[in-house]
Amino acid sequence: MARAFAAEPQLLLLDEPTAGVGLLAAGMIEELVAATTRSGTKVLLVSHNLNQVGRLADEVIVRAHGRAVEQGLTRQVISALRSAEARAHIKRELPWTSYAAVF
Repeated sequence: MARAFAAEPQLLLLDEPTAGVGLLAAGMIEELVAATTRSGTKVLLVSHNLNQVGRLADEVIVRAHGRAVEQGLTRQVISALRSAEARAHIKRELPWTSYAAVF
């Protein structure tokens, strides 16, 4: 992951970058992602962690069963989940929903 950040790419693809790390390391990774976006790099982040997506992303695509079920500005999507799949994920009834976050 360090090499990806060090290369200063125009687009950075991150798939579950904080999976399997502790809270301190996760926070450090999130700050690095935020700093990277502030420097102009676009980031596409895939995560099952809606809280993380809410903290980091400008836009979000909610995916369930391999298809997009919602898309839009992160705060709008999170505050008013329209799809049954996204609402089920929040209730922990559908754990495999993923979020593709763009910022």
